[in-house]
Amino acid sequence: MKIHATQPNRIDILVEPRETLHFDYKYLQTPDFDMHVMPSRQAFVPRLLAGKLWEGHCTAAEESVRVRLGGDSPTGGFSTIHVATGKTFLVRLRHLAAYSFDRGGGFVSAAKLWDPVRWMTGLTFALLARGPAVLVFYGAGVESHEAAAGEHCFADQLIGFEGASSFRVSALKPIGAGGDVINAFSQTIDIEFCDATQLVRSTVRATARANWAKRVAYLLFIVILGGWVFEKCVLEDWIWSWIR
Repeated sequence: MKIHATQPNRIDILVEPRETLHFDYKYLQTPDFDMHVMPSRQAFVPRLLAGKLWEGHCTAAEESVRVRLGGDSPTGGFSTIHVATGKTFLVRLRHLAAYSFDRGGGFVSAAKLWDPVRWMTGLTFALLARGPAVLVFYGAGVESHEAAAGEHCFADQLIGFEGASSFRVSALKPIGAGGDVINAFSQTIDIEFCDATQLVRSTVRATARANWAKRVAYLLFIVILGGWVFEKCVLEDWIWSWIR
């Protein structure tokens, strides 16, 4: 499979004989392309949450097939990752524009519903792509590079990294009494990689994006405060008036 970036926001993929390419059909820009669209049978829940249940695919028979993909954002771009045999790469499905697996490759579930770090970083339903594989990502200001040990990345900019990599998380919030609780619901989560890893990330941050966990925390706070006020102002006055 050969991938050539014709423009920052467009790529041509040459699918060679006996290769199969899966792609998000909304990026397709090949005129008169005989596209087959079907729901994927792998990783139903992660695909459902990422809005990626349906995808296009093509298999080259005796002749190569050229597929052109393009984005709709002036700041968008494509980035390609090659995953070697026996290696894995953790991916956010919503940024995966196309992929191809050789024999032995495929998606592996990496869901950890009881891991608070996964919820904080938004990686609870991320998938592991097992090599040999070719992964093509799309996003605003997307870039890939070899991250050194100790390099930092904000969680909302992270698109993918090597599955065997370990990392630490922290938040840009106060430390001290109650700081850990605030950090757990922080929107700005910083990830520090403990070893070198291949990294794909976006250079654009959506700073106005709401954090669902913070909303839950605020809702619980309002419920607790409302219950306390109701108890003090209504129940206690009523009980004392009944006793008197």
